[in-house]
Amino acid sequence: MAKTKISEFDTNPDNNTEIDGINIAENCPPATINNAIRELMAQLKDFQAGNQASNQLAAAGGGTGLSSSGTSGNVLTSNGTGWVSSTPTYVPTGGMMMWGTASAPTGYLLCNGSAVSRTTYSALFAVIGTAFGAGDGSTTFNLPDFRDRFPVGAGTTYSANSTGGSKDAIVVSHNHTATSSSVVTDPGHSHYGGGGNFSGSYGGWYANSDYQNLPTFSNTTGITVATTTTIASTGSSGTNANLPPYLGVYFIIKT
Repeated sequence: MAKTKISEFDTNPDNNTEIDGINIAENCPPATINNAIRELMAQLKDFQAGNQASNQLAAAGGGTGLSSSGTSGNVLTSNGTGWVSSTPTYVPTGGMMMWGTASAPTGYLLCNGSAVSRTTYSALFAVIGTAFGAGDGSTTFNLPDFRDRFPVGAGTTYSANSTGGSKDAIVVSHNHTATSSSVVTDPGHSHYGGGGNFSGSYGGWYANSDYQNLPTFSNTTGITVATTTTIASTGSSGTNANLPPYLGVYFIIKT
């Protein structure tokens, strides 16, 4: 067979006896060597520029190479028998991530709890099964639902697809501090004393007695004591939101 492109060259040197019809076998005419070298140089340039017949590039370890230029942004992967141009996969099936719009990109679905086909999304169903809902029980299964929810790591406390929590605050059992204050009120009273020659049935003193300058009190009014106790207010209403600062985003899952 005529070796018209590099992919047809043999790894056994003895089998490379010609190149595009030019005889380079043992004991060939010296002139053909020059022509063979020039032909090889031309083929190497075509190979470097991608101009080889059918644009096929043989890959080490097997494969038939690409028969077309593929699609922009794709990558070269092996399907076991040949090399194909395909969309790169950076996230494994079942992987979830945040997303900026309400429309999921190609190869993903929004995590909105929807029931989807077990057949259409068989690869995803094989990974998550009915962990997030069994759908209709036979032909569909549910996607994770991240709408209005924060994710939390599943483990011993929280199982996969467990839900809970509340956006409203809960008034927790607690104690209050009481402050007491007392007010003593004396609306006024009178004192009676003696002096000089005063005397009376309720006492007094006499100017020249042994009890001079000794006062005697009478007619004193009562004293009123009032106590006020104030309990300090603490906490917030149970209907107030109890959320950290947040930013709403969408979640998507790889199919």
